[in-house]
Amino acid sequence: MVLFLLRAAPMSSVIPHNLRKQDNSPAVVAQAADYAVSVADSFTWWWRSNGPAHVKGAARPFAGLNVLEVGPGPTLGSSVLLACGGAQVAVADRFSPSWDADFHAPFYRAILDRVSERGEAYTAPIGRLLTAGDFVDDVVRRHAVAAEELSQIGEAFDVVLSNAVLEHVQHLQTSVANLAMVTAAGGYGFHQVDLRDHRDFNRPLEYLTLSEQEYDAIRERTLCDSGCQWRVSSFVAAFSEAGFDTSVSVNLTAEPEYMEALRPRLHPDFTGYSDQDLMATSAFFVLQRPR
Repeated sequence: MVLFLLRAAPMSSVIPHNLRKQDNSPAVVAQAADYAVSVADSFTWWWRSNGPAHVKGAARPFAGLNVLEVGPGPTLGSSVLLACGGAQVAVADRFSPSWDADFHAPFYRAILDRVSERGEAYTAPIGRLLTAGDFVDDVVRRHAVAAEELSQIGEAFDVVLSNAVLEHVQHLQTSVANLAMVTAAGGYGFHQVDLRDHRDFNRPLEYLTLSEQEYDAIRERTLCDSGCQWRVSSFVAAFSEAGFDTSVSVNLTAEPEYMEALRPRLHPDFTGYSDQDLMATSAFFVLQRPR
């Protein structure tokens, strides 16, 4: 899931993922539906595992909460499933996708098939989308804003979520400051961040051989689709500066042998980082804004 940027960039041949014509072949639709259900179920697990005590055993832990998903991607599937769980749901993405009957109709029928056993009350929001043939506001409110501009939404949310998004923002500190502005006092944030060089996942830290200036130029050309050089410590510092209570779990690291071979090739911008900080290629951040 990718959140693209508000700031004008040099002309690029890259078409934002959300604005591309989506493949509606049965295999691709099935894969997209499976992914959406898995992401939504992960959101529920994040909330039950890290939220307040009373949600841990709740049948509908998001019920009645105002929830924002940042950078939900072209399907909005995980966001709609949050609405199925009783949340009041908004999404924010610079390039907000429009309903494409060729893709979204079969996609949501596939979603419906996968969650039908959860009952009619749960699946009703999906039925409303299919009947309307559009994303309707009583299911999901769409905001065409980048992470750096979230304060423009003008709402405060109980829970703010993102999955593989924050590595694609252009300005980390500005984005995190805006996350704080849209998080209610006492509210939570859950952010899974992919710290790999997206140009080649098999060589996940190669971008650290480039200067920050060199890689920023690549990020501008690719609408930041290539990922970020920021490390776990960069995110922790930004979240703390914005006033969040922060905890982090590193859930994927580069191989030690790769790190050992990379260390002599690091650009001087990164030689001061610890191996542990450099090797982290995926991390999960739990935030809470103090009351």
